[in-house]
Amino acid sequence: MALYPPPVRLLLVNPRGFCAGVRMAIDVVDRVLDLFPGETIYVYHEIVHNRHVVGRFRGRGVVFVEDVDDPPPGSILVFSAHGIPPPFAPEPPSAACTPSTPPAPSSPRSTPKRSATPARATRSS
Repeated sequence: MALYPPPVRLLLVNPRGFCAGVRMAIDVVDRVLDLFPGETIYVYHEIVHNRHVVGRFRGRGVVFVEDVDDPPPGSILVFSAHGIPPPFAPEPPSAACTPSTPPAPSSPRSTPKRSATPARATRSS
């Protein structure tokens, strides 16, 4: 009778990357940062659920906000990879801001895709 169980082989796997929607969201924020050097870029919610990615963006000056009205008028606002709920989905031209990150392509809960072009937030009085 053995005193110890037989040895177990444990395999550690490496991460394989992100889904297409998350990769797209990360790429858009990187692109916006490159297109507007020195500008403060605001992102609605954390762009993805990955503390390393979010930390890297914070290190590059990105400010994460929880309300679309938080960024000052004229600032650049990017939505998270999760899209935005319908009550917050702005419709140009009277919108509080224009989305600049499309939601994940296969997410049934996301709002419809919109332009990935960075846009300035505006306020209607």
